[in-house]
Formats: sequence, C-alpha cells, structure tokens
Amino acid sequence: MNNQEYYLIYSLEGCYFSEKAENFLNNYGMPHQLIKVKQSEKEEYKKMLQKQTFPQVYYHSKDNKYYEIGGCSDLEQFIIKNYVK
Repeated sequence: MNNQEYYLIYSLEGCYFSEKAENFLNNYGMPHQLIKVKQSEKEEYKKMLQKQTFPQVYYHSKDNKYYEIGGCSDLEQFIIKNYVK
C-alpha cells in the first residue's frame, strides 16, 4: 500500500470502538490496513503509541507520511468532513 492513501488502524480485539471504526471504513469503502492488537499486547501498544485508548487511527498520504487522526469518533468526523457530501 505504499504511495497510496489509506487509513492505518490499531484495533484492539474485543473493543467495541475498534470494531465500530473498522465497520465505518468498510461502509464507506475507504482503503485501510488493520493491525490487530491482542488483549495480551495492549499495554505494549499503549506504550509504543503513547496513547491510552483504542482504536488509534492514522492517515497514510500519497507522499508516504502518516498523520494522526485519533480514535473512532475522530475518524468519523474526519471522514464526514472531508469525504461525505
């Protein structure tokens, strides 16, 4: 998925908001890549991402840069603001 626009989601297994974010992107046909985080890996990813909640969503631009979107509600607002007319 290099040099393409897509969303990168760190999705925690069993997390309602992680599943909601995945479904939201699927419903709008937005390209995305999932990194499934197991409950046993949760603390490790929280440290790595320096965040306390899941999901964590990033936008990968055509110029190969990542931009932090935030969580599920941030993703919904971003998509609606930028893509839904």
